[in-house]
Amino acid sequence: MRISFAIFAFLIICLVAVVQSQGQGGRGRVCTPGETWKESCRTCTCSPKGMPICPRILCPGADGFIRVDLPPMKPAEDDD
Repeated sequence: MRISFAIFAFLIICLVAVVQSQGQGGRGRVCTPGETWKESCRTCTCSPKGMPICPRILCPGADGFIRVDLPPMKPAEDDD
């Protein structure tokens, strides 16, 4: 049961990572429609209404690995 929860949580993190978020990128900046800029490994763009749009993707660290911190899991208890 706990392993399936961990897999489910991982899948949710992956799905959220690829969803684009309006207004979250640019750190509150006002932008010109059509403008693009880099934030870490992400390429952000400006919407026709002047709102920053940055993809919410996980960026690899200096070592090239993407780190996802999950809470520790307790061993499953036997029902025997």
